[in-house]
Amino acid sequence: MQIIRNLRRDIANTGITVVSLTIGIGVFTLITLFLVREFSTDRFHSDNKRIFALKCEDPWIPGSMIYYCKAGSAEYMKENFTQVEDFCRIINSNAQKIVAADEDRTDHPGTISASENFFSFFSYKLLTGSPDQVLKEPNSIVLSSELAEKYFGKVDPSGKIIKLVYSDRTVEKVVTGIFVKPVENTQILFDIVCRAGNSDGRCYIKLSPGSTGNEVEKLLVSYKDAIPVINTGKPGPYFLEPLSSAYFDTKRVLVIEASRDKGDLLIALTIGLIVLGVALFNYMAVLSNKLKRKSKEILLRRIHGSSLKNIVLRITTESGFVILFSFLLSLLIITDALPFFNNLTGSNLPAGYLLTPVSVVILLSVLALILAFTLLFVNIQVRTELKRLNRNGKDPLSRPVTIPVFNIFQLACSAGLILCSAVILKQIRYIDNKSIGLDKSIIEVKIPGQLREKAAVFRNELLKYNSIESVSVTNASPLLEHFLLALKYNQDGIEKQYIPSGFSGDENYLEVLGLEVIKGSGFSDDLTFNPGKCVVNESFAKLFPETDLIGKGMPGNEKTTIIGIVRDFNFSNLRTAIEPAFISYDSKGFHLLVKPRKDNEKETVNIISKIWDDLIPGYQLNSESVKERFEWYHRDNKNFIRLIGISALISIILSLIGLFAVSFHKIRSRTKEIGIRKINGAYSFEILALIIRDFLIWTVIACLISIPPSWFAMNKWLSNYAYRTSFSWWLIAGTLLIVIIISLGTVLWQSRRAATRNPVEALRYE
Repeated sequence: MQIIRNLRRDIANTGITVVSLTIGIGVFTLITLFLVREFSTDRFHSDNKRIFALKCEDPWIPGSMIYYCKAGSAEYMKENFTQVEDFCRIINSNAQKIVAADEDRTDHPGTISASENFFSFFSYKLLTGSPDQVLKEPNSIVLSSELAEKYFGKVDPSGKIIKLVYSDRTVEKVVTGIFVKPVENTQILFDIVCRAGNSDGRCYIKLSPGSTGNEVEKLLVSYKDAIPVINTGKPGPYFLEPLSSAYFDTKRVLVIEASRDKGDLLIALTIGLIVLGVALFNYMAVLSNKLKRKSKEILLRRIHGSSLKNIVLRITTESGFVILFSFLLSLLIITDALPFFNNLTGSNLPAGYLLTPVSVVILLSVLALILAFTLLFVNIQVRTELKRLNRNGKDPLSRPVTIPVFNIFQLACSAGLILCSAVILKQIRYIDNKSIGLDKSIIEVKIPGQLREKAAVFRNELLKYNSIESVSVTNASPLLEHFLLALKYNQDGIEKQYIPSGFSGDENYLEVLGLEVIKGSGFSDDLTFNPGKCVVNESFAKLFPETDLIGKGMPGNEKTTIIGIVRDFNFSNLRTAIEPAFISYDSKGFHLLVKPRKDNEKETVNIISKIWDDLIPGYQLNSESVKERFEWYHRDNKNFIRLIGISALISIILSLIGLFAVSFHKIRSRTKEIGIRKINGAYSFEILALIIRDFLIWTVIACLISIPPSWFAMNKWLSNYAYRTSFSWWLIAGTLLIVIIISLGTVLWQSRRAATRNPVEALRYE
């Protein structure tokens, strides 16, 4: 076949095109599928446009929202509002241990308790059981098909007993149904569904046909004094959040619900467009050079009667074979790259999603757009070449060949991604190395609530080891959990309010965590002294700059006396500035904070594991270091730098491929010129400098173009952090140097070969 022979004859350019398009199409298609799936979250529910998530205003913290609803609130709406057709309540019910088929399971599958109508309210598909019946009985439990097979094999588990072991009880459930996890994305995360009782939890309501969210929200405002909210049953206003947008409310973060920041999706889209753009520019560069070389052939075909349409279709068909091959190859890459991509983006895009109608439409659309673009580009280029030949009758190969603007764009994209990667990496290193005012080596051991009496025994056993410096009893580490306390006080006859964060611990709490007392005293060993006492942080003290807080009651809570002030410490991620906080004395916790001696962290972990197995057998060890928790708070940053870094690498590879193709064409077009210069006495290094000069200029221009948007984007990103690094000048200089080295390295060996070539051979070159 003539087309195949033509492609094989020009194997270098064909290879460049295939590699570029395969990578570009693969990355762009994968990101597009991911974005479409994210933005279509929960759209598969038949009544998705009528379903809304409930949220209510926190009665203690004005302007703050609570995403749990008080038991009875949704019931009130259904009974009193004709606009509300139904509701469904969902509660996190994750157990510490599951017993299935007489085996202890500690894999912690996502377990929720839901209203009886869960499977009729939503459109999750059941393999066995009826949507109206599977949660009819209080002891009902429904499993995912994957979990059912894992626990019971190929046997139908219907009627089988499953035990859920919690901190204070063990509950027996009977399997009544099996459901299939949807290929489409859903924000509700679960592997097991149990029947929920009448308790507080997440609530979704379904509006009656023809009713609107605005209509119901007006009713909720009117009835705000009648519907209780979560805290103490104090009434307050409720609000509706459409199911389609609830997924993008990042404040709804909970174990049973997923959320996604739209900013992350915008970044993914930008990266996809950049990679595809770089790939397409490579393709255009190769195709443009090919048409320049074939300009005489095109002119001869035109002279011999071939229509412009036939010439364009002939060239487009040849390119179409390359595009189709690249497209099919990209599908293989997408399939193999899915696990890595899911890990990188924190998504769960299944392989089966590629076969859904929406995915097929997207894939075919990408292919059709590239083919249409090729047809348009070839048509324009052929017309341009014919006009140029008809105008001057000269061989375009005798004219100087310049790199088009898109090659500069390629380098600019690569430079921008390198610069962004450097800034993000610098911020991550800043986060990792920043002192947070806490000893990051501290390990928290979480004793099950029903075994809280074991805490004191566990503590005494730990202190027997020399590798452990000290142990504190608490309810939670500062990075894991704290409570908010809304306090009101009078100042000069004016009532004021503030909301400090609260912590509690025993007499060793401050010392174990490494908190520095800068004024007053900490907790003493005299337990009769400590009840009703607390210490506050610097940010708390700054709220009352003209008051000596030591020895006085906490404003708004005078029963608690302030005995000291500790230096500020971070108890959240570094996106948030340190807020006012207090630490009260409490020796009744059942969590342990273990402080290992220096360089004894690993040994301490082993000791904790040994004691746990001896004292609390049958339960999975639940422990975590302050360092691990701190890294968890910033886990998205790690994925972010990986995403940007990989994208930068791909963009660089594609840019280098494009530079290689363009430099090859440029040097080949100047072969005779180089031979003439050498005959006239030009040195090899002079010719070498002449060839690479343009590439150096284009590289510098590309880097300069990339600086403003990268600077803007990174400053915008850094502004999300209360504690952040700076955008240093040496990052820009380093990026410029890296791109120059990479670019020149690509073209240098070709340039050197041309500069040292025998001039006689050069003059014979056609």
